[in-house]
Amino acid sequence: VLVLLITEKRHDIGILKALGATEKKIRQIFMRLGFILGTLGLFGGTLLGLFLCWLIDRYPIFQLPDIYQDTTIPVKVEVVVILSIVAFGALLVILGCWLPVGRVSKLKPIEALHRS
Repeated sequence: VLVLLITEKRHDIGILKALGATEKKIRQIFMRLGFILGTLGLFGGTLLGLFLCWLIDRYPIFQLPDIYQDTTIPVKVEVVVILSIVAFGALLVILGCWLPVGRVSKLKPIEALHRS
């Protein structure tokens, strides 16, 4: 989403740079936006996954074939696994923001305005 947003805003970034915005300021704007989008997705997905685990554990909707002793789907939520997934997701959010933002902050104003 951030890469598409940066691509769409290329002309606006060129205008900001032509008006005197520094690379640091443009990087801050898009990093902040990337962090907001990434953390909303990360924590929204985590909460949705935990809710689905609770739902499957509480109400056994899906049944396994009769060849198994227990026909319900077992659910085991471990805090260490959840925290490691969130930590890895946070690392991916940082990398996912840093790479496109670093490239666009070095964009020259004339190139951004000329290609639009």
